Amino acid sequence: MQDNPYQAPAAEVADPASSTDFDTDQFSETPVKHSAGAGAHWLGQSWGLFTASPGTWILIVVVLMGATIAMQQVPLVGNFAPGLLYPILTGGLMVGCHELSRGQKFRFEHLFGAFGDRLLPMVVFAVLYFVAYSAASGGVMIAMLGVDGYWAVLNGDPTAAASREFWLAMLLSMVVSIPIFAAYWLAIPLIMLNKVDPVKAAMLSFKACLSNLIPLILMALLTVLLFISTILTLGLALLIVLPMMFASMYTSYRAIFYR
Repeated sequence: MQDNPYQAPAAEVADPASSTDFDTDQFSETPVKHSAGAGAHWLGQSWGLFTASPGTWILIVVVLMGATIAMQQVPLVGNFAPGLLYPILTGGLMVGCHELSRGQKFRFEHLFGAFGDRLLPMVVFAVLYFVAYSAASGGVMIAMLGVDGYWAVLNGDPTAAASREFWLAMLLSMVVSIPIFAAYWLAIPLIMLNKVDPVKAAMLSFKACLSNLIPLILMALLTVLLFISTILTLGLALLIVLPMMFASMYTSYRAIFYR
């Protein structure tokens, strides 16, 4: 017992807000089930990851948007190249988010972090996701628009994209693709950071999303509201909202698969 009541304690007192050690947290394939409010918390954490290195995030988003516009100018290639390439690039961003979480520097090179020993599993996953999503959305489009109508949409025909049937098909394809997106959302960080097999990662992601459906829906709705708000800034807010969307993939993954 201390004689001087005003003397500082000799033992170290950890700050509860910063006591999480990402190097000692235990990964588990059994997902943690969270309450609805966790979705807002994960999105809030994504804001923290953005503000930790805003300049690098904005540069990455500008490059990605520019690359998308450039690829869309190439006939046929522009229809599938982004769908195959962006899951791989997102894998690199998960490495960058992990470094930020550990207090390390986030660098532009993290965008290409999957182009190493994790490239093959990420390519396999990107192909599986692209095929599954294309089959689901394409099947709906063909059923509602016909083969000619679907081909017109793929070729950027403005009249095809302006029809009521097109927007109904888009809405239905989004609903049909929800299970595919659930298998996608957490699989990328699992493959990149935990070296999980692509097929197993997709199954774990689907199971985890099903267990945390309410908080993930809340996070998705809040993200949609953020995207809508970008209209007020003539799209400039995308430079913030897109990094938060990428970062929320990491924050939700950490909360669901780590103890």
